Amino acid sequence: MTIFGISDTKFNPDPKNKRIEVKRGTVAWKKLVEQLFIRDGFRCAYCKKIFPANELCPMHIKSVGASGDDTLENMETGCKICHAKEHAGNFIKKPMKTYKIFD
Repeated sequence: MTIFGISDTKFNPDPKNKRIEVKRGTVAWKKLVEQLFIRDGFRCAYCKKIFPANELCPMHIKSVGASGDDTLENMETGCKICHAKEHAGNFIKKPMKTYKIFD
């Protein structure tokens, strides 16, 4: 499955290392976001609604400013509306989820 028109291959540059951090804006970042949306079923973690990929964005569980990283384990899917509310401080923080990546 492809969302961003990159390829149908799964992104996993190093199968031994599950915590690959990628640079934003790269092809690897787009593949990471694609995997995130697929993992979360295109469902916003906040409002629980399902959206098309162009109405979703990756959201950090632990913010980058608080030493969070750009890994699949530290990200969840959010719709653009909930993402804007989160950044405006209009959400009460929910308990963090922990994601484990399996082969």
